[in-house]
Amino acid sequence: MNMEGCLESTMELDSLVSKLILQIEQEQALSQTAESFLQTKFLTQRQIIENNDLISNIPNSLKLGMSLEKQFITFTFAKIVEQTLERSAVDPFIIEIGSGKGYLSRVLSNYYKKKTFCVDLNKERLKSNLRINRLVQDSNIEVSTRLNKKALISTNMAVFHKSLETDADFKLILKSSRNFFKIRESINKTLFQVSIVGLHLCGDLPYTVLDQVAKNHIESKRNVFNAHEESVDVCNVILVPCCPDKVTQFPKSTKVRLFMEDELSGKRIAANLFEGCITTPINLIDIYLYALETGFHHVEIVYVNSGRFALIASI
Repeated sequence: MNMEGCLESTMELDSLVSKLILQIEQEQALSQTAESFLQTKFLTQRQIIENNDLISNIPNSLKLGMSLEKQFITFTFAKIVEQTLERSAVDPFIIEIGSGKGYLSRVLSNYYKKKTFCVDLNKERLKSNLRINRLVQDSNIEVSTRLNKKALISTNMAVFHKSLETDADFKLILKSSRNFFKIRESINKTLFQVSIVGLHLCGDLPYTVLDQVAKNHIESKRNVFNAHEESVDVCNVILVPCCPDKVTQFPKSTKVRLFMEDELSGKRIAANLFEGCITTPINLIDIYLYALETGFHHVEIVYVNSGRFALIASI
């Protein structure tokens, strides 16, 4: 599924919301059987056929510790990230928010050759990510070195121990990532175009990422004339949200808020509002419309697999 939209008129947006609900529900209906099988550790023939070629091309070393389901989700999303960067011509620099054990980052940095800056709150997972990353690389490649007190680097990957809650957190992440991205780059390079990615971003975190990127974009426009100052320009966000039951600020979109105030519409779409941890249609629509309202453009919702969807937006 591939949808793009813009806030041109209320009538257009009503039609877009209706179409988006229908397409998401159709994709989720197709994946219900897959989810049932996955609960008993089996996979549907549809999933195997769709993902077999992709999985067979990934080196076994990058599958360490990953179940077959995890491979399907991770490799499919990594391919979506790669295709998005190729289409948008953004520099091959990535900040991964909530990188966890580093399954996605290792694929992006070693298979797709993207310079990846991993951010996570769990220090032990970050250390594990670097240890495994050293194992999957050639023996003649340098071992990890320290970037600063909270960051370690290993060739084309760095890990950074940080949460993302405030403006100060985001600015520190960008500053630290810049120091990593400029290693071995042209001495005259001052602007680093970056994509922020996140697989299974829980609860409010996708909204936080959108908020911080929008604020950074406004500040970047103010500093556009200072060509000698090193800066990080976040051009894309590519996110897979999850755990809608943990969202505390729903709905964030003005349009969804107005939509749900209508009693009949509210009952129709809120019946299974936050069932389970896989993203629901209304949660996706809220994130989609909030991205548009926050200043993003070329916003898309694309199907990953196993009932999961990705938000792709540029600013």
